[in-house]
Amino acid sequence: MKFEEKKIVDLDKEVAIKDIRIFLGEYNGFQRYDVYKHPFAKVIERSMRQAFWTPEEISMIADRENFKDLPDHIKEVVINNLLFQTFMDSVQNRGLDSCMSELVSSSEWEAVFKSQAYFELIHSLSYSHILREMFPSNATEIFNRIYKIPQIKHRTDKEIEAYSIIKGYIEGKIKLTDEDAKKKILILLVHIFFLEGLKFYISFMVTYMVNNAYQDAIPGVTKIIKLINFDEDMHVAVVGGLINILKKIPEEGFSHLFKERWFEETTYQIVKDIVKDELAWGDYLLSFGPIPSLTKEVFKNFMEYYANDRLRRIGLDPLYKDVRKTDIVDWFNTYKDINKDNTAQQEATALNYNIGTMEMDYADKDLEKLLKELFIREAK
Repeated sequence: MKFEEKKIVDLDKEVAIKDIRIFLGEYNGFQRYDVYKHPFAKVIERSMRQAFWTPEEISMIADRENFKDLPDHIKEVVINNLLFQTFMDSVQNRGLDSCMSELVSSSEWEAVFKSQAYFELIHSLSYSHILREMFPSNATEIFNRIYKIPQIKHRTDKEIEAYSIIKGYIEGKIKLTDEDAKKKILILLVHIFFLEGLKFYISFMVTYMVNNAYQDAIPGVTKIIKLINFDEDMHVAVVGGLINILKKIPEEGFSHLFKERWFEETTYQIVKDIVKDELAWGDYLLSFGPIPSLTKEVFKNFMEYYANDRLRRIGLDPLYKDVRKTDIVDWFNTYKDINKDNTAQQEATALNYNIGTMEMDYADKDLEKLLKELFIREAK
């Protein structure tokens, strides 16, 4: 398939619904949503749109005042965390928007990736909203610090490389056989899955712990991170669902690759690298000074627990043995729950926080259940 020869929309090329494939199929660019080959794509894309929010809904007044009173090393932890997350979402927005939405050969999955990419843009806008409001006179100076932080600059090299290979393939600059292209697509999807579902997680937990330990000192930052956390959990369901569809539906042309040893080995190596990098990030944050309730051992258990959880979601055995669900994991899952915030928000009127606090219909575990139900339907 020569991507460079494709028109944006080509109605001279008629493609039957039954012949549509998610990747490496024929696609004329006609965005039609009357019939869905994969109902999961319809449900998950609609779920993302229903959870729309904007950062400007959330006041940062209290954060701006309280931040000045935090210990200096905690200020550095918060700033570095925000810069790191801005970088990560920059990669995700540009990768999904310019790569994945161009790669798919299915209008229903094109819609999924375009919606997902837009939420990654909202996340980037959110970090800028936070830093502009907290540092009204020197936000640009804060952003420019990222170029001098080596612990951040190379945190997503592997993800950028995976995206760049596919981008080069789409543009015809990198030549791959169909089989090699499929492998590169799967590798990219695995990178995206664990980026969304694992690589952000220490940063999320650090924000929650700081806010909790210092008497709700950064409530605006925390509310925004909870919304982003919810989005990323939904994105885990998006990409995990897609990987499982490719695995279980032979007509998509990928299922045989999951039976080969290289997929398991490659996935495990990606996970090991992310856990290693995230624990190094935790060490870096702790190098500024102590973060209440957080230690290297807490970080290690937290990351290994979520690594095993994500592996199970795509049908692989856990990588880390004898890892139990600790109180910290339970606390994290409770603390990040937006719906609990929504209930509390109904009793308060001081914060302009309406759209983002709509009740979310699909929790992470609900999406997993939904995916299983859809596989049952599609198999019949």
